[in-house]
Amino acid sequence: MKRPHLVSLRDILEAIDAVAEMIADTRIEDYQRDYRLRRAVERCIEIISEASRKIPEELKTRFSDQPWPEIAAMGSLLRHEYGRIDDLIMWKIATRSLPDLRTAIAAMLASDDR
Repeated sequence: MKRPHLVSLRDILEAIDAVAEMIADTRIEDYQRDYRLRRAVERCIEIISEASRKIPEELKTRFSDQPWPEIAAMGSLLRHEYGRIDDLIMWKIATRSLPDLRTAIAAMLASDDR
């Protein structure tokens, strides 16, 4: 039986790893000055948000330490309220929230492989 949510989990993992690679050895000041980097990080977070909507609720419940509603809502903010995007908040998501989310997504993939 196919598990379509596995594609979404892999997409999330790929986007998180891309953000980690893009911001490695970068300071917040550098991030704020680099338009292309900011937009690339925002796009990855938008992908993460959209893909998170395809994760089954029972799987999200098993990883309830993640802020699933906020993750899903972030994509709408990036698409529709782009003028309100705060670089510091995006930086905190990239440097603090995504590493924790990566751990959860990797565990979800590992548990699905069993």
